[in-house]
Amino acid sequence: MSLANKNEFQNPMSETQRIRSEQEMTFGFAKVDPTIIMLAGKTTDFNSMKTGVFEPPSASTRCVRLSRSVAEAKGPLNPWSKQFVDMQMDEMDIEIESKDTKFLPKMSVSVQGHEFKHQEMVGEGNFAKVYRYESATGGDVAVKVQKESEPWEYAILTEVQELLNGTCAEESVLKLISFTKYPNCGVMVTPYYVNGTLLSLCAQAKPLLATRAVSMKPFILFFAAQLTALLVELHGKDIIHGDFKPDNIMLLPIDNFDSAFGDKGKIQGVCMIDWGRSINCRVYSGAFKGKCYTSGFMCGEMVKNEPWRFQVDLYALAMSLHIIMFGDYAKVNHSAVSTDTTLSSLTIPRHFERRVWPEIFNSLMNYQSLENPVNMLREKRDYFAQEYNALTKREKENFQDHYKRHLDL
Repeated sequence: MSLANKNEFQNPMSETQRIRSEQEMTFGFAKVDPTIIMLAGKTTDFNSMKTGVFEPPSASTRCVRLSRSVAEAKGPLNPWSKQFVDMQMDEMDIEIESKDTKFLPKMSVSVQGHEFKHQEMVGEGNFAKVYRYESATGGDVAVKVQKESEPWEYAILTEVQELLNGTCAEESVLKLISFTKYPNCGVMVTPYYVNGTLLSLCAQAKPLLATRAVSMKPFILFFAAQLTALLVELHGKDIIHGDFKPDNIMLLPIDNFDSAFGDKGKIQGVCMIDWGRSINCRVYSGAFKGKCYTSGFMCGEMVKNEPWRFQVDLYALAMSLHIIMFGDYAKVNHSAVSTDTTLSSLTIPRHFERRVWPEIFNSLMNYQSLENPVNMLREKRDYFAQEYNALTKREKENFQDHYKRHLDL
C-alpha cells in the first residue's frame, strides 16, 4: 500500500459534482449546510497546553421531551425545514451564549479564558467558512463561522455527545468547545484536526484500490468496521447523521492494529464531523421527506420521492464502502420500474467473499422499512471486524506501517 504525499490528493469527485447550487440546497423553509471542512485527524492536545484544559459545554440540566406538536404532526415531515428544526430545538434545554456585536473572522476568539488569533481559512461551503485559530502557546482550534446564526448543529452535537458518553464511539464524535450567536452569524469552536479526511486517504490510495491490490484488504476491512460501528452507536440512540460520507470523517491515530477495535470495543482512527443535517428521531417516529442533494449520496427513496427514515445513512454507508473499496464514487441505477436501487457495475475483488459483499451493498441501499436498522448494522459491523481480525500479523503490520507513515507526512 503506497500512499502519496497528502498535498497531491485528487478528489474522486469534481467540485461541480460535489457542490450543488444554493437553490438546490434549499429544503422548504431551511437551507442545509453543505460545508466542506478541510480540517483533519489528530486533535490538539489541550492537556499539554500551558493555559489549561478545555471543558465541554455543561449538559447537566438538559433533557429531551416528546413534544405534543411533533407527536401529533402528520408526516412525512421534512427534517430540514425550519419548522421541524424549531420543534427539535424546543425540546432541548440548552444555554446559548449571545453577543450584540458583529463577528469578523479577523477578530480574536476568547474561549474559557484562552485567547486565539486568526491564522487562515481552511474550508468554505455555501453557508459557512472554517478558520484555523492559534493561541499564544501554540494550540490550534477550528472556528466555524456560519452565515446563519441558528445553533442547530451545536444543539444536536451537544445532545449526541451526552448520548454517546461512555460508549465505544465517545471519542469518534466531533468535540465541542463553544458556540456563540452573533447578530450576523453563528460561531462554533472545536478542536483542530490535522491528518486529513478518509476521502483524501482513499483518493491517495486510489491507484491501488482501482487495481484491486490485495495489500489494501486490511485498509478496506478496518475502515468498513469503524464506519459501520459509528452508525450502530448513532442509530442505537435514534440519531441520524444525515451527511454521512468519507469527507466528513477525520482521521485519527490508531491505537491497536491487532484488532479492528480498541479496548472495550472502542472505535478507532475516525472522528465524525459536520452535524448540521442531523436528525433526532426520538422526537418523531414517523417518516421523513425531502432530498439531501449531496451528489452520489441521495438514497433511492429521495430520488423517487418516497418516505424515508434511516435510509439516508444506510445508503450513505454503502456509498462510503464503495469509495473505501474502489477509491471512487459508485455508479447507481435508480430504476423507475423496480423497487431496488442497484450498482451499475460491481466487481468485488477476488480476495473478498464475492457472495457476501453484493448482499452487503444491496441490503444497505434497499432497506425497505421505517424501523431502526441497528440489528442489521451490528451484523455487518461484526462481519467486518471478524474478517479484519482473521488477517495475518504481516498484513496488519503492513497496514500499520503505511497508515502511520501517512499521518507523519
